[in-house]
Amino acid sequence: MSVDPPSDELLELRLKPAFGGRSLFLRKRGTDPVTFDEVFLKHVYHPVVENLDGCRTLLDLGSNIGLASLYLYGHFRCRCVCVEPNLESFKVLSRNFPDGSATLIHAAVWSRNCLLNTDFKEGRFSTSIVRPSEQGTIPGMPVAELIRRSGFETVDLLKMDVEGAEVEAFKGDHSWIRKVRAIAIEFHSDTRRDTDFDAIMKEYRFHVIDSMHTTLAIREQ
Repeated sequence: MSVDPPSDELLELRLKPAFGGRSLFLRKRGTDPVTFDEVFLKHVYHPVVENLDGCRTLLDLGSNIGLASLYLYGHFRCRCVCVEPNLESFKVLSRNFPDGSATLIHAAVWSRNCLLNTDFKEGRFSTSIVRPSEQGTIPGMPVAELIRRSGFETVDLLKMDVEGAEVEAFKGDHSWIRKVRAIAIEFHSDTRRDTDFDAIMKEYRFHVIDSMHTTLAIREQ
């Protein structure tokens, strides 16, 4: 299996100088162009930029091909660690960070250490779902383990868009939250209720800001 997708399946764009002026690769087929439109044209992460007072370290759980990380890096010039389970997306992610400017981890967030597989409809890479499997090929790890692997003493921003696995991420011990200054999370279906997110944020003294796309929680000073 080749490390990278064939070049004729990729669309190469050039980001504005404010976002590093680098080449950006999207898959021509599938959801990548829609995701690009959301992130760079509709600015769905602008509420994060607007409300967060600086960001030196970003842990991006469910990074897909890295568009959110690139957008946030463009605003904050933060150190980025990107975690993505889908191998096809991870290949494109590697193309979008070819110079080591981000640490890339092929894994998924889960409630415990286990093996997982991905499940997604053809071309819908942005909705890739992970499930436990004894024959799985993807390491599943708790948030605490992913923070440890990031090497960050403090995570200024934990971005989480993991297609329902946020329920697993918030199971059990929540003490990892003490190492996080802000959380930007996209909920799916009833997962905000199922995670007990608002009660947990209140327990750890986070202020919650809602927007159409992403819920932002910032630790109170």
